[in-house]
Amino acid sequence: MPIYCASVGLTPSETGWVLGSFSAASFVVRFLMPGLMRLFSEWRLISFTFLVAAVAFLLFPLFEATYALMGCSFLLGLGLGASYPNTMALVYRFAPKGRIGEAIGLRLSMMNFSKATFPIAMGALGSVIGAGATLGALGVFTGCGFLFALQSRAAVEAASAERM
Repeated sequence: MPIYCASVGLTPSETGWVLGSFSAASFVVRFLMPGLMRLFSEWRLISFTFLVAAVAFLLFPLFEATYALMGCSFLLGLGLGASYPNTMALVYRFAPKGRIGEAIGLRLSMMNFSKATFPIAMGALGSVIGAGATLGALGVFTGCGFLFALQSRAAVEAASAERM
């Protein structure tokens, strides 16, 4: 996001507002999670967070104004902020008995690996196709995750029913 914000001419202060709106949304959505979890299963909610994030990523390249980018960033924060508690719940639910710590550790290792490598990969891609196109590519990639989640829902919910 900061690279895209710089490419459209936002000042560092305006870029900070865009990033701050992401953080604010991640914070706000955590308060909404208990109500959302009562309405939807973890997998259904995870699927929806993929959709929200994909839409946000796809919207970014369409805007250059600070407030519009703040709105896109807030939307992205809602989607990604809601995904963390759900993935932890799913890891806890599907981990083999007595191996929950290992499963959470593996999840954290994968997340930290992706936090270290994904920015480098996206930066390299961005230098070739541009920052806006990179955000569009992230939208398509996340949209594919949404489609995979929809396709996998029946299997996950059946496995979930077996464990209860």
